[in-house]
Amino acid sequence: GVDNIFPHHENEIAQSCCATDEKFVNYWLHNEHLLVDNQKMSKSSGNFYTIRDLINKGFTPESIRYTLLSTHYRQKLNFTLEKLKNSQKSINKIREVIRRVELIGSNKKTGEDFNNISSDMIIKFSNHLKNDLNISGALGEMFVWINRVFKDLDINNISSNGRDNILKTLDYTDKVLGIIKSKN
Repeated sequence: GVDNIFPHHENEIAQSCCATDEKFVNYWLHNEHLLVDNQKMSKSSGNFYTIRDLINKGFTPESIRYTLLSTHYRQKLNFTLEKLKNSQKSINKIREVIRRVELIGSNKKTGEDFNNISSDMIIKFSNHLKNDLNISGALGEMFVWINRVFKDLDINNISSNGRDNILKTLDYTDKVLGIIKSKN
């Protein structure tokens, strides 16, 4: 976290370089503090949750992961149970797209093939991540694309090639996000 920037990491670098005579790391990412209901999370305040606590409350590991990764690492994350519920709704929306797309027959020749649309989304998604891990921008691009997929599903305008491109695109984004095909 940001509280380790100085002097903790400078000391680690100095010690490791002296011990190994090699460069220790190329990059440090310092995340902002985690807030719980707008207060800094701490055991002494009693406002902290363990993963087990959250799972016992009925939240999925995916919703916890989505909540934690959905805010840029340089911004404070205000962790709330409502945010966890909204994260699960987002995941459910993605899974509903998958469910509906998988129903498209393998011989459907007419409709959008989603090749260019999906490629454009992946480029924008990746460019946001390359820009200081702008996860909010990447997620925004993904959900604009998902809304487009829903629109075309609603009017039966996706070909079997489109089905394949959509599923391939979701696999790609899930390699980054790890929220769709989890192994609970």
